[in-house]
Order: sequence, then structure tokens, then C-alpha cells
Amino acid sequence: MKNYQKIVENLGSYNFPAGLLGFEKVHQYDINPLECKPYLMLANYDIQLGFICTDPTIITPNYEVQITEQEKTLLNTINIEDIAVLAIVRVMLRGHYQINLLGPILLNVKSKTAFQKAVIGQKSNVRFNKLKIGNIDSFVRENKKLEPKKKV
Repeated sequence: MKNYQKIVENLGSYNFPAGLLGFEKVHQYDINPLECKPYLMLANYDIQLGFICTDPTIITPNYEVQITEQEKTLLNTINIEDIAVLAIVRVMLRGHYQINLLGPILLNVKSKTAFQKAVIGQKSNVRFNKLKIGNIDSFVRENKKLEPKKKV
């Protein structure tokens, strides 16, 4: 939960200089909490593009990402404690989900810089049932249009 807490304490807009894999031209994403914890929304509201994400260690407690010195430079940090990891959740049929462990998103919570890493030579994505960590079905059904949360 330490990783999740680090993300929740540093919500807001992040710059992805290289974009996300498949969305290389989109560089700004907001990270906001969803009502169904421990899920978060990674979204660019200008073009209505959003991804449900979570802390991968909630699903796979031993999950680790090796971060190279070059990747630390891309994230503008030398301190590993400045980095948090997110994973995109893919909504599948019949209440099942898949977490993308092969394309983790590395966030520098201090500089608000991020990028998606392609992990090679690791076990494939993990499927899980909604009952394990919470129900996001109602969120998926009710949120056809992507809108930012209203700030109070």
C-alpha cells in the first residue's frame, strides 16, 4: 500500500514526454482517484482518453520493476523514493479484469514526470476477478463519458 499511498498523495497532472505506448502524441495526463478504491483514472480530458489503473502490488504483492539509471534520468531523479508505479487495468468480459504488468507506468511524484516502460522477459499479464479487490463494474457501466472530477 506504500506505493498506492504515494500516488494518492501526489495526484494531479503528469507530463509524459514520450506519451503512452500507442498514444505517443498525448503528453499530459491527470491522475485522479475513483470512488471504487484502489482504482485511479489516468486521463487526458481534452481528447476524452482515459485508463483505469491501480498499484500493481495490490494485485501481485511481489511485483517489482527494475529501474535503470537511464530511466531515472528520464524521470528527472536520482532518488528511487521519488518513483511510484501504476499499472493499467483492462476491463474484460464477465466481470474479469487484466492488469498490464508488462507496461508499467513510472511516475516521478516530485517532478510530475512519467513514462510507460516496456518490460521484456517477464511473466505475462495477470487476470483477476473483481471480487478480489473491489467492484469496478458499476463505474465502468455508469461512466460512458470521461469527465474530470469537480474540484470542491
